[in-house]
Amino acid sequence: MMRTTIVGALISLVLCGVCGAAVAPADLATTIDAHSAAVTSLGMAPDGTVLFSAGKDGRVKLWDVATHKLVLDVPACQVAINDLAVSPDGTFIATAGDDGYVKVWDALTADLLVAIPAHQGAANCVAVSPDSLYIYSGGDDGYLRVWSIEENYAKTVECYAHYNGVNDLVLNAAGTYVFTAGADGFVKVFSALGGTLESSIPAYERGEVRCLALNHLEACLATGGTNGEVRIWDAATGSLAKKIRAHAGTVTHVGFNDDDSLLITGGEDGKIKLWNREGELAGEMQAHVLGVRDFLLHADQLITGGADYKIRFWDRKF
Repeated sequence: MMRTTIVGALISLVLCGVCGAAVAPADLATTIDAHSAAVTSLGMAPDGTVLFSAGKDGRVKLWDVATHKLVLDVPACQVAINDLAVSPDGTFIATAGDDGYVKVWDALTADLLVAIPAHQGAANCVAVSPDSLYIYSGGDDGYLRVWSIEENYAKTVECYAHYNGVNDLVLNAAGTYVFTAGADGFVKVFSALGGTLESSIPAYERGEVRCLALNHLEACLATGGTNGEVRIWDAATGSLAKKIRAHAGTVTHVGFNDDDSLLITGGEDGKIKLWNREGELAGEMQAHVLGVRDFLLHADQLITGGADYKIRFWDRKF
């Protein structure tokens, strides 16, 4: 596994023009009443023109990013959709649902291409390899599975990853490793194509790992837990670098800004928070009345999806 050092992980950085004080990191631009239940996942087309959203109402929706208008509304699942992923080549999206299916849709027409009975119990998370040739899924059955598009969506890898379920997964940029977040409190690292277990990190002593993200340098792995803590790990060694008491309730989503100077977190408390490299609060705002379920950065905007059924577009100041 590639070993890179954590760049500047312990260097003090003053952000947003304040020292020791948290400021609102973005201004609200637009609110969309997007779904009839919680918005669970967001994705952006590679050309930045279309936003994809999925909800607990079982629908996938396509939105024009420039006008915020609804383009397509697809009844994708009879139960909740838990996650969606957009292929890097922009040709398809994949969804993971409470019915255990991973479904693949044409990104332009939203036509269903295939429905894969992927998991016993809910399919919780889905990702697409950087070359757009493989789909990765994790479910309540605890399995990580890999599906080959070139082999007619045949299952090529199956790993029992976590008891009580796989909550989230992420691949590195080269598509050589996949990191999984477990309801058992562990993070595990597998070779992406062979399925060999490379390392296992006991990330949370009590509670689940609900979300995770690699920074752009792939030196830091951030995890969010049901105990409200964000923890930062050396991605190569699995050693704990920092522990942050981030949210009241579950940390639902984590990510890094463009230059890795900020960690962004969303929580069940409805807040978005920014943290600098020393783990100090650099900005926060109440993004949703109910929990933040997903967010993404696009150009100069922050886009959030909430348990209040809404999608919000923010003009970011970071």
